[in-house]
Amino acid sequence: SALTAKDLSFKLLKLGITALSEQDSHVQIAVARTLSPEDVQIAISFSGERKEILVAAEAAKEQGAKVIALSAPGRSRLRGIADITFDTIANETEHRSSSIASRTAQNVITDLLFIILVQQRDDSARQLISDISTDIKQILT
Repeated sequence: SALTAKDLSFKLLKLGITALSEQDSHVQIAVARTLSPEDVQIAISFSGERKEILVAAEAAKEQGAKVIALSAPGRSRLRGIADITFDTIANETEHRSSSIASRTAQNVITDLLFIILVQQRDDSARQLISDISTDIKQILT
């Protein structure tokens, strides 16, 4: 889930949306406490039961931020906290196979969210993405 979050935060930055992605649970909670009603927290947890994610999501809600959850279908505490939930459907086994299935499902959802935001922001998003790509090419040549 942390890899998916990092990838999404980079994509959002390409659209001019300030996005933080932190792996450290203490920092996640601290960031959640700085959110406001104008902010959105995206909580990614396949099980929807990770204590670290739940505490951060609850803190964000207490600050008035909206919480979007990416989680497996079915009951979970995270789904109860979230304002919006996207189901990440994956067949994870007991051994979790390095979470390949759940991470792939999460990436599909976050990629679709990115595409929707690009379409909504249209020319400004395309221009910013182009400018960033041009700048990055400068360091590669």
